Amino acid sequence: MGEKINSTNIAATYQQQCFTFLEKTNLIFLVVDEQGVIRFISENVGNVLHHKADYWIGKKITDTVTSNSIPTVEGIQKDQTSTPVSIHSISFKNVPYSERFFDGKAVPCKLDEGNGYTLYLHDVTHLKRQQDRLMSENRALSDFVAKVSHDLKAPLQSIQGLVNLGNQDKENLNRYLGLIHTNVDRLQQYIHQLAQYTRQDAFLKLDCIDFQNMIEEVFKSHEYMPNAQRITLKVRLDQKAPVYSNEFMLKLVLNNMISNAIKYHNFDQKRPLINVTVKSNTKEYKLYVRDNGTGIEEDRVPCIFERFERASTRPGGSGLGLYLIKNTLEKIGGEINVKSKKGEGTEFVVSVPNKAMIDCREPLASKVPGTWLMQA
Repeated sequence: MGEKINSTNIAATYQQQCFTFLEKTNLIFLVVDEQGVIRFISENVGNVLHHKADYWIGKKITDTVTSNSIPTVEGIQKDQTSTPVSIHSISFKNVPYSERFFDGKAVPCKLDEGNGYTLYLHDVTHLKRQQDRLMSENRALSDFVAKVSHDLKAPLQSIQGLVNLGNQDKENLNRYLGLIHTNVDRLQQYIHQLAQYTRQDAFLKLDCIDFQNMIEEVFKSHEYMPNAQRITLKVRLDQKAPVYSNEFMLKLVLNNMISNAIKYHNFDQKRPLINVTVKSNTKEYKLYVRDNGTGIEEDRVPCIFERFERASTRPGGSGLGLYLIKNTLEKIGGEINVKSKKGEGTEFVVSVPNKAMIDCREPLASKVPGTWLMQA
C-alpha cells in the first residue's frame, strides 16, 4: 500500500513540475469535449492571452477563436481518428492590445464523458509578423521592379523610333543622333532619381512642383513613341497656391498617364488631343488628364486599377500601368478616379494633399501662365 501511495505522490509531483514549467512559458494547452466546450485550460493562459482560466472554461471553442480560425477548429471537431493534427496560425477573439497567433497540435483524448481532444499551442506571433512583413516587402519589391520596367519602356521606344527615322532619312542622321543623345540623358537622369527613390526616406522628400516644366518634359520624353507627333497637348494651369509634393513620385504618375493616353489614342480622327489641367489650393492639388481616345468599356472601369487588369483590348499592355499609378499615389496620400466612355475618350482625376505649409528652398515662379498650347 505504501508503495502505491509513493507512486501516486511521484506522479503528482511530476504533474506539478509540468504545470510549473508551463506557467513560465508562452505554451498553453486546452482540453475540449465532444461538444466543442473548453473543459480545461492551463493557468498561464492569463499571461499569454490576458484573460484568466475561468474566462475560457465553459465556452465553446468556436466562440473564442477568430473567424479565420473557425474552419480549423471545426475540422478538428469532426476528426474522429486517433492521429494528432497540426495547427497553424490559430488566433483568439477579445485579446487586448494585439492579436496573437499560435501553432501546435490537436491530440484526441478520452474524457470521463466521452471523447475529446487536447490542444497544445505555442505562441508564434513574432514569427507570423515577421512573415507578414517579409511578404509585404516582397510585394513592394515586385511592384517596384514592375514600375521600373514599365517606366523604362517609353524612353527606349523613343530611342528606337529615332533609330528607325535615322535609317530612313540619312540626310538628317546627325539631328536624330542628337535627339537620341537627349533621350539617353533623360534616361540617365531617371536612373539617378531611381537610385535616390530607393532610399528608405525618399518618399518623405518634398519639392516645389513646376508643373509647366514637368508636363513638357514628360511629354517630350514620349514624343517619338508611335504616332505621338500627331497628338496635340493642351495644358491649363490654375494654381491658387504653389504645390509642395514628392516630385519623383508625381512624375512617375504623370509619365504613366501620358504614356497610356498616347498608346491608346484614336488616330483615325482629325485632331488627337490630350488635355492636362492642374488646379491647386493650400489644401490639395488636382491633376486632370483627359484625351479623346478610344475610351474604356463601362464594365471594365471598376477594375482597371487592379494588378494585371487592362483597360484596353489592344495588344502590348502589361496591365500594370494604372495599378502602379494608384500604388504610387497611395504613398503620397493621393487617390485617382476615372470617367470614360467607349469611343469618346477618358479623363483621369488625381487628387493629392498639398504640403504647402512646409518651406521650400526653390520657390515656385510668381507668374504662372494660364493656358498654353504645345504641338508635339
